[in-house]
This record gives sequence, C-alpha cells and structure tokens, in this order.
Amino acid sequence: MYDPAPIVFHQHLADLDVVVMRLGQYQESFWAFMTKAALSDRAYTWPIVRHMLYWYVRKTVRGLGAVAKKRDRPLALVLSEARGALRGPFALLRSHRWLKTEQQRRLGDVAQDPSHIHVL
Repeated sequence: MYDPAPIVFHQHLADLDVVVMRLGQYQESFWAFMTKAALSDRAYTWPIVRHMLYWYVRKTVRGLGAVAKKRDRPLALVLSEARGALRGPFALLRSHRWLKTEQQRRLGDVAQDPSHIHVL
C-alpha cells in the first residue's frame, strides 16, 4: 500500500545568487561542526584538523581549476564555499560567546527578581 506521508516537499532555490549564498552557509555550518568535533575529542584533534585542511585546499583548488578549465561553475560559488569554510570556526566562537552572555543575562534576571525567594 502506498503511503504519501514519507514524501518531503521542498522549495527549489530561486536563482544562482541564492544557491551561492546557501552553499557558503552550508560550508560555514559544516566547519563549525567539525571545529567543535576537533575541540571536543582531543585524541582526534590533529587528525581532524589535518583532514579538514587537506580537504579545504583540495576542494578549493579543484573548484578554481573547474572554473578556469571546464567553466562548469561560477567563480562566486567556489569563493562562497571557501569563505564559508573559513567563517565556520569563528561562527562557533560567536555562538559560544552568545550562549555565555545569554546564560549570564538569565542568571542576572533571576538574581534581581525576588519573587523566586521563599522565606520559611
């Protein structure tokens, strides 16, 4: 019996500029994740870093080569992915700083609000 529930509907990206932007965002997210992985498990930090640097250089060089030789993708796409990858670790840092600030703000709100204190 056919069940249509598993079908996922999606929207196609409107134009190439949106695709370029989105792929840069994907790279930023991926590199933030990989940075977190490298920092979380010290035993694998250097293997992850080496692999990611190798992957970054290889992907960027091959992308630039494809732009020049095959002309099968726009330069903006390759550069967006390269810049997004470089932004990833900084995005992770920014996220951690935001979270720390938010937690301190919430603790400050609780400390200044006497309604939660009950005197017995």
